[in-house]
Amino acid sequence: STEFSATPVSFSLQPGETKDITVTFSPTSDGEKTSLLTIEHNAPVDPSTIVRMQHGKAEHTTLE
Repeated sequence: STEFSATPVSFSLQPGETKDITVTFSPTSDGEKTSLLTIEHNAPVDPSTIVRMQHGKAEHTTLE
């Protein structure tokens, strides 16, 4: 959805580092809004983490 945006859009981390991602919700109309934020990584279990965003709120996810 273009009503959600995230910054930064690209970054790299070394093991043990953290990074804040700011997600902005700017609705252009009324109604329910949803979007997905996909974070690709090289963790051994799964190559990506997906955060579902709804009504401008995102579920907090920590990659380990």
